[in-house]
Amino acid sequence: MRNRKAGIAQGFGAGYAMDWVSAGTTIRPSITPAQRGAGATEKPPIGSYDAIRVYLWLGIADPATPGLRELLPTVSGMEAYLKLHATPPEKVDSLGHILSTNAPPGFSAALIPYLHTLGLKQQERLQIDRLAAAKNALLGLYGHDGAYYDQNLALFSTGWTEQRYRFDRDGNLTVTWRKK
Repeated sequence: MRNRKAGIAQGFGAGYAMDWVSAGTTIRPSITPAQRGAGATEKPPIGSYDAIRVYLWLGIADPATPGLRELLPTVSGMEAYLKLHATPPEKVDSLGHILSTNAPPGFSAALIPYLHTLGLKQQERLQIDRLAAAKNALLGLYGHDGAYYDQNLALFSTGWTEQRYRFDRDGNLTVTWRKK
């Protein structure tokens, strides 16, 4: 298992999760043009809309999940960034260079459980406040355009924050509205 964890960590660029990771005999933060589809070209790896879910899943995982404590340091770039910035980056390259700074509200939502797990209360509060400020009270949607992806990230994050569901150490889902 140790080699698998080390391999997974290779898929993170400079402490940030990357959007896609190729796995086989080696693990690298990219996918091939053939895996992307016809007409695709090799692009440098970035962490953005797909990678933000890594932080969410690390945050909502049960603290006793095998390997969790070893994986959290592999994405410490995001932790360090949020100690200095109120808004998460939208895009980051595999060297840790920020390519776009103003992430949508769904990114803040995804980071709330991650920051909670790390015990970063001030940074967690900033993301909670940013998400709340982005909520349209009339529609109940997050962001000025109510983007589908933002709503899904917010749904998972707020459901977890409100303790409506949990995962056990083996990844089994427990919901509060279902009686045992």
